Amino acid sequence: MNVSFVDTDLSKYSQVPILILEGFMLFESEALYQHCDVRFFLTLDEETCRTRRVLRNFDPPDCPGYFEHCIWPGYQAHYKKFIENRDGIHIFSGKTNVHELWKDSVDYITHKMEDKFSYRSEEHSLNSSHIT
Repeated sequence: MNVSFVDTDLSKYSQVPILILEGFMLFESEALYQHCDVRFFLTLDEETCRTRRVLRNFDPPDCPGYFEHCIWPGYQAHYKKFIENRDGIHIFSGKTNVHELWKDSVDYITHKMEDKFSYRSEEHSLNSSHIT
């Protein structure tokens, strides 16, 4: 699947280092949370999550009832404590088309970068104007 098409010119950010961290429990670390400029979280309903998990191969395989008694309750507890109603996390549905997710996330990141770097440019201009 090709998700590289983006209708945005990102060339001015070619020298900006971007680090992408992945893992649904990342935001349990407050320090890590505070160091992220952009935060995304993908949600799934229980049935879709169960279906996707069944299609994966685990070694050793899940024991009967593991999803119902451990995985799903753990996800719900994590979501309620670290994601739900927390400012600064953009939540996407994991059922959304991957091309739409890609476009929306790039748009979101681009807007954040515009805000961050235009602010720095304005600050630099203000500081430079005071130096004579």
